[in-house]
Amino acid sequence: MKKLLLLLITLVLSNLLIQAQDCKDVVYPTKGRSVIFNCCIDEVNNGNRVLFTKDGITESIEAISIIKDGQTLNLISLNSDTLSNAVYRGHNYRYYDEKYRQATIKKNVGMIISAIGLVEAIAGALLIESGNEPFPQILIFAGAVAFSVGIPIAISGGVEASNNLKAREMSKLNASLTFGTTPHGLGLVLHF
Repeated sequence: MKKLLLLLITLVLSNLLIQAQDCKDVVYPTKGRSVIFNCCIDEVNNGNRVLFTKDGITESIEAISIIKDGQTLNLISLNSDTLSNAVYRGHNYRYYDEKYRQATIKKNVGMIISAIGLVEAIAGALLIESGNEPFPQILIFAGAVAFSVGIPIAISGGVEASNNLKAREMSKLNASLTFGTTPHGLGLVLHF
């Protein structure tokens, strides 16, 4: 019994050593992790989740790229956060989407302030005929100030929203080739 157990342990350890020597795959992890050389990539899940074996230990890690059997494959996430990995000028889709939303709010606030100012000025002009001297002039003055403040806010918000909308769309245009699941099994998947 002891000889059988010793033989089984020897076979398992020799198998691990042989596997460790044959594997020359490379994993390039995301943010802050070291590159993993001389490992065996077992599978890639969700577009960028790599299951690999190194020194007899199997681990799973999120990666941006791998080298498997001498071929380099850039990976992206295939879950609902796919767009968050695409980068345009150093920022991802979520960043530009949030900036676009903020700029749209700024533009709308500027338009509302301008509209209120315009209504005040028109109301003051209509009330000037009624004879109440100071009130219509105050309304016209306040309306002109509000309109003058609202227009630049609306214009700058509109330009900012337009620029961030373009940048948001550009961050989606990154094409990539990934190793992942296809309708016919595992293979290369082109995302654009």
